[in-house]
Amino acid sequence: MEKQLHETILYPDVSFPYIMYTHTVHESIPKGRGFNDLHWHEELQITLVTKGKLVIQVNGIDHELDTGQAILINKGVLHVTTQLSHHGQYVSFNFPEKLLAFYADSAMEKNYVLPYTNSSLVSLVIKGDVEWQIQILQILWDMKQKFDLKKNFGWEYEVAIKVAQLWFILISNSASKCFRVHS
Repeated sequence: MEKQLHETILYPDVSFPYIMYTHTVHESIPKGRGFNDLHWHEELQITLVTKGKLVIQVNGIDHELDTGQAILINKGVLHVTTQLSHHGQYVSFNFPEKLLAFYADSAMEKNYVLPYTNSSLVSLVIKGDVEWQIQILQILWDMKQKFDLKKNFGWEYEVAIKVAQLWFILISNSASKCFRVHS
């Protein structure tokens, strides 16, 4: 039987739809679609290379990323990590756009989320060669640490605040030449 391309993400807590996968060439924790597994999902994804180098293909275009670099992949976009260095590792944060909207039909959703997630935005490589990208990468490392540690009181708030902050930095710089939309 042929494997479906669509992935349904199983959140550990449906009341907080946010998950971090840790991937190597051998495994994905928690279990999910990982290395060399072409798929798409309804959620946004931000992948951060935590060790080594990888090549991720998004809508047929290869993107090479080194340790500390990241890529945002819009909802509904086909993607696959095709190469990963021997001891390489990456984390993928997946979450629905509604997490950025605060609540349905909000000004945030109408003005700052849907115009980007329902646009021609396919992916955005974040290499860290400008200040706003450095800020985003730092937030991603902070979020990774939040997921790696014991979940303390209010950790969902901390993650949600960081995601909203990351998104705001990203869209605030969308008018600059540094925001390259790949189609």
